Order: sequence, then C-alpha cells, then structure tokens
Amino acid sequence: MSAKKKICPIYVIVGKDSYLKSQAIIELRDRLSDDGQVDVIRIDGKSADAATVFDELNTVAMFTASKLVIVEDADKFITSARKYLENYFDKPSDVSVLVLVCESWRKKTNLDKKLKSVGELITAEPMRSREIVSWLCNRAKQAGKILSSQSAQDLINIAGTETGRLANELDKLITYVGDRKQITSEDIEILSGPTAQHSVFAINDKLADGKISEALKILDRIIENDRSAEYSMIGVLGFSLRRLMKARAMLDAGVSRQKIISELRLYPSIAQQFFQQVQRFDADKLKRLISRLTQIDYETKTGLGQGRTNMEKFIVCSA
Repeated sequence: MSAKKKICPIYVIVGKDSYLKSQAIIELRDRLSDDGQVDVIRIDGKSADAATVFDELNTVAMFTASKLVIVEDADKFITSARKYLENYFDKPSDVSVLVLVCESWRKKTNLDKKLKSVGELITAEPMRSREIVSWLCNRAKQAGKILSSQSAQDLINIAGTETGRLANELDKLITYVGDRKQITSEDIEILSGPTAQHSVFAINDKLADGKISEALKILDRIIENDRSAEYSMIGVLGFSLRRLMKARAMLDAGVSRQKIISELRLYPSIAQQFFQQVQRFDADKLKRLISRLTQIDYETKTGLGQGRTNMEKFIVCSA
C-alpha cells in the first residue's frame, strides 16, 4: 500500500487549462476528505481583499474536519496582496488549506521561494498533441481500459484538443464499451462527435473512393447504435454534401481556404479533413449525389420504402 501523500498548507494552481485546474482542485478536496468532511470556500480573486481571505483562512470550520479556501482568478489578488501573502507563507494557518488559482506565476520571487518550502506549485497548462495522446491513454488505463495511441489521436481529430471535452468523450466511451477492455476507433466513430457529422465524414470518404461495401458497413454500425439515424442521416448527409458542393465552387472560383472556413463556419478540428474531401469530389459527382439524395428524402417522407433501405440504395447507386 502506497503512503498517503502529505497535505500542504498552500497550493498554487497555475495555467490556462480550465479543466486541468478544476481536476487539481477536485483531487485536493478528495485528499482532504480522507480525514473527514471538507468545508470548501470559494473566493473571487478579481474582487477579493486581503482581510476577507486571511480572516477566512484563520477561522475554524464549524462542522467539518478540514477547510479548503480557494481564491479563483487570483492573479490580481496575488499582485495586490503580495506582501501579506509573503507574511502568510512564513506562518500559514493550521486550520485551513489555501489554494491560489491563477494564469501566471512569477518565478524566482520571494513568494515563489517561500512556496517551495511550505507548499506546492501545480501546473495546468494546455498540453501538446503528443502529450494529450499519452494523457488519454493513461486516463483510459486508470479506468481499466485499453486505448491505443492511434485511437486516442482519432478521438482528438474528432473532438479537438480541449481537455474537458476529451475527458467527457472518453468517459462516454468507457461506459459504452461496458465489460470490453479495448476502446477502438470504430467505437469512437460511432459514439463521439458530433457523432452524425463524423460518421458522415466517414461515409463521404468511402463514397469518394468508390468503396461501397465499406460505406454500407459504416451505415449499419450507425443505425445499430441509434435506430433513429436511418431517418436523421438523410438530412445530415444532405447538409454535408451541399456544404462540400459550396466549398468546391468557392475553391474553383479562387476563394481562399480561410475565407471558406469562415463562410461555412467549419470547426478547426475538421477543416483539414473537410478540404481533403472537397479535393476528392468533382462538381458533377456532387450534383448527382445531391439530386439522388433529394429523391431518397422524398421517397422516405412519403412512405416509399424504409429509411434504412433507401439510404442503402443511395450508397449503392453512388458508385
């Protein structure tokens, strides 16, 4: 059994990643709660004065064993109360834990030197792509799951690099796979998202390459996961094809990619994949696909065949 980590009287959480900051606070609260209930006091550092903060730190919690005093957005407070903080760091309260949450922390100052002897600096800076891959794999491992580096990258490609969203998507995937150990790229394709948007990207890729059987397999997986998708996918695919058509026309007219991204309101996380698809479709094929899908939409809405069957016909006839 590993030894219990010592609780410091002072913590500074510094960085610009809001999710990592919140996770650091949760971990501190959980460590304190091992000794009983925790009284958590949050103070807005943008408007806080030194007297309020230090009075709170020196006041014993009424009904709990521990007290956590969190000064959020503390950059301004640290600057205005630096002398008071230096004195406090020399003799911190023995009834409360102080947490300063800030975006920047000046190194080699008196406050920084004092912190090293009395507390702990926790960094919460945005990670690079490779670091996020490792972070996702480790998070999955802690939950008893296996996530390959490639699958982690696939999740980043879909959901972006914001850690809060990635953590939420991974938690959904962990629940989705149930007792199965491995989280696969297929699981990510089906569940994470926006799901419909990314699934349409996958189908478009196969249509562009003429890989009809693979496109049908993707459609089957989508509908098995969500029965309503046999109807909603027609609209989503139609929107996607019309957007590809508009981008194709703009590129042919010499419009810049940045202008197209702005005009079509593309998410940065999908822009590269979107333009790869635009290059693989010519205008005539896109027109044919949109015309055929419009007919499929009409037939489905008027009862001429089931949504799933009509979508399968569309994919087969797209070659």
